[in-house]
Amino acid sequence: MPKFTIMDDIPSLGRDRKDGKIAGRAVICGGRTSSRSVAGLFAAAVCSHHFDSVVIIEPEQSANEHAIENPKPLEFRTSADGKKRPIAVRSRIGQYFAIHAFLPPIILALERLFPTFDKELDFFGIKPIAFMNRMSYGNVPIPAPFESDDPRAPQILPITRGLFEALLRRLVVKHVPNITFLSGSVDRLEPSAPKDGRLAGVRVRTQQGEKFEPATLVVDATGPSQASYHKWLKNAGFPSLPRSIEYDPRIYYGQSVWKIPAKLRGQIDKIIPSGFQPGIIYNAIPDWSTGEQTAFAICVFEGSQLYLTTAAWDSGQAPKSLTELRVYIQSMVSAERTAGFVFELLDFLEVHEEEISPWFFDAMIGKMSYIQYHEAKGLPSNWVAIGDASMKLNPIYGQGCTKAMIDAVTLDTVLHAVTSYREHLPSDFSEKFFKKQAPRIQGLWDGTKNVDYGFSGTKPAKGDSLKTGSFQRNFGRYVLYTSIAACKDAAVDLEMLREMIEFKLGLRTRSASCAGIDCAHIGDRSRPALYIHPYHCDSRSYPPSDPPAYTDEDARALFDIPHPPRYFGQTTRLRLPLAVPQSGTGINDPFVRAYAPELSASGIDQLDWLKFCDGLNIAMAATPPLRVLDTAGIIIGFVYHWALIAGPIIQVGARAGAHALSKGLTDRYLRIANEDFFAPRGLRVRLCKTEAMRRIVGEDTTQPSGNQTLKKVGNSAERIGLHLPIIRNAIVMFHPAPTIDTSRETDVTRRRVAAVQGYVLPLEYDVPPAELPPGMMDKVSATLGKVDKWRNMKSTNDTDKARRLLTEQQAYNAQAGRSQTQGGVLGIQLARDVILDKLSPNSRGGGSTAKARTKVAIANRKEVAKTVAILWIVVLNEEQDKQIQDTELVDSKADIEEISEMKWEEELRREGNDDMRKLKP
Repeated sequence: MPKFTIMDDIPSLGRDRKDGKIAGRAVICGGRTSSRSVAGLFAAAVCSHHFDSVVIIEPEQSANEHAIENPKPLEFRTSADGKKRPIAVRSRIGQYFAIHAFLPPIILALERLFPTFDKELDFFGIKPIAFMNRMSYGNVPIPAPFESDDPRAPQILPITRGLFEALLRRLVVKHVPNITFLSGSVDRLEPSAPKDGRLAGVRVRTQQGEKFEPATLVVDATGPSQASYHKWLKNAGFPSLPRSIEYDPRIYYGQSVWKIPAKLRGQIDKIIPSGFQPGIIYNAIPDWSTGEQTAFAICVFEGSQLYLTTAAWDSGQAPKSLTELRVYIQSMVSAERTAGFVFELLDFLEVHEEEISPWFFDAMIGKMSYIQYHEAKGLPSNWVAIGDASMKLNPIYGQGCTKAMIDAVTLDTVLHAVTSYREHLPSDFSEKFFKKQAPRIQGLWDGTKNVDYGFSGTKPAKGDSLKTGSFQRNFGRYVLYTSIAACKDAAVDLEMLREMIEFKLGLRTRSASCAGIDCAHIGDRSRPALYIHPYHCDSRSYPPSDPPAYTDEDARALFDIPHPPRYFGQTTRLRLPLAVPQSGTGINDPFVRAYAPELSASGIDQLDWLKFCDGLNIAMAATPPLRVLDTAGIIIGFVYHWALIAGPIIQVGARAGAHALSKGLTDRYLRIANEDFFAPRGLRVRLCKTEAMRRIVGEDTTQPSGNQTLKKVGNSAERIGLHLPIIRNAIVMFHPAPTIDTSRETDVTRRRVAAVQGYVLPLEYDVPPAELPPGMMDKVSATLGKVDKWRNMKSTNDTDKARRLLTEQQAYNAQAGRSQTQGGVLGIQLARDVILDKLSPNSRGGGSTAKARTKVAIANRKEVAKTVAILWIVVLNEEQDKQIQDTELVDSKADIEEISEMKWEEELRREGNDDMRKLKP
């Protein structure tokens, strides 16, 4: 991990050198545009702890004087199109007015570099907000991993570039005495006299004339002008320059800024669902696969300023009025999914436009570039390039300043390895810096470039095409949509999304104690200094939220339980257990509507059974069950990963040394159904996993063996791998599923039931449809149900078609003299078919036996994996139910189930989740 992130290096920022500072000074060469001020100030703050002195050379006199207290009030002009536009305070900073979200690593690093960071935030009235709230992709909302006030949430600074620079300059000027500013422009690099591969300093043009500035270290922070690469190095006698990769996303960026008067904020607060508060209000990131090429966002930054922001690939202009903005939004591919309040807000702004007097800003974003300095030979040994001077990223993705901080932290790490008594920096200093920097920034370049290549208007780099990076692009899109879908089904997946974000940010394994950080040095804030996930700290710091207050009355309202039949004492014992599967693998996927006629002899008619199933489906959608019959098939166990339990979702207060779990609607519903409906008939109903169902009905009599945790992990990994082309091909070749006979049953649900035929009661599927009460939510649910049914049918039809084509292909091969292998290993058959297909390219219809066989094998493997993952309703006789241990935990009327510390730790170990052990009650 240290190779790819800076998180292990951040604790060393601001740390005193063991052998004192390096004699001499560092010279920071500023440039002409955007990131050079931020990157240069980052580097200067780092170098101030390593060198006797630091000088920052900037071309604007106002740069070292402006914004020490607060940014100066903006002045405006009226442009040719009649719009109010700002006059740039920093004429060379193109993004000075643009909104930025400065990401968690920047905050963490600044807290280490500047002990007064928190106080300066308060001085400017800057309040960090939770990361990644109210985002959407393709206008599909991304579930927020954290609530806006959740102390676990990683934080960002939602401010403009201008205010952030003011904050950073104030920190440097007021709190770092060995940094000075020089107004001027670096004209050239000055090599050392003996030409030993070093730089003696730089030549600077000032208003008073040219002057020489000696330097122990020279830092190029010239931004997109990349002066060293295009001019300075070659002129200084270092002509062996590396290659530069360039591409052009052709993006046009625009924004309008509305400073909302106090008297109007209450009205806007009623329009915006999340209220008029700092942060992202609405965000639509385009899904490149749909052909979408436009993005749109609504934000509230810096108090009362409302920002309407647009970005379009392959476009030469941005909307310049609310009318144009409406057209812009309505022309988006995903326009039909735009939240309704967006247009209501635009209508409101239009009514008050003259009163608010908004101003506009737009700009064309130029080419992106990455200079491969890590591949270069013969660079000056005491020179480095940081920020945009070595890599310019697409600013739409908000990674530019993060990249600059990565460079600064990397520089700090390399400088810490240099002894102070040396006269010069080591001859391989520059090489070591770029070698260490490269793997840390490569992901930023690849990730943003690959996404940009998804848009047809992008001009790719030399040697690339728009197909370059398509696997990573498609995989990233798949993971995102899978996460969105999964978060709708189970809170555990939302917890996994939180972990994924923290891991991506490098925050996953950091804590104040393990990093050796003095929290008092960082500053006194209401949020944790390093925004630690509760897995890595005492959970008492984060009191869990109250679970939904479901009652027994809520459960009874879902199922109007009929009185037991008058002859219930004479009801017939079930010949076999009843088993009814879920229709899919999600927690919200309903159980199949089917009925076993033999239930009638036990006093359960078709109507009552279907009402019970419908009520259970609704309860499952509200809260997942706490316990089901587990994989072992004998002991009742938890249905989902313990991450669901350990979070604030259903864990409530408990006595010392124990954990308490609150029962949800599903748990209450099943208990009441057993008490009032099944028990009087001599029956019990349980929820079971597939393997448990097979054991309890007698279809599988083997004892569980091996590591059950590894088995669970393997099943989960397989389900994910089956969606990845390379991995799934390996799975089906070396771990093939049994051949599935579709000649008798074409429906996958019926095949699942048929697999245990003779061990469970036969089912009838010709039953009345569910009767849903009228209402908008029900209409939405019905629509989603139709979509899911269409997807399932399409998947089934595609698979059946592949199986039919495989049969035809094999028949053709047999006629052509290509004998079919009987039995054997599927991997051998696949390899053999590949060779035969190569030798017979003109096979029937251009078909491929290997491809057809592989497609069918993948479908079989997926079906088996999904079958393992689903839940079943199992109804069994009371004497059979008594064989199951710990059923009293499910049948207890207690609202809270208490788990001892020993049992808690045992379950954590069983689930193989060591991270969870950090969570204590």
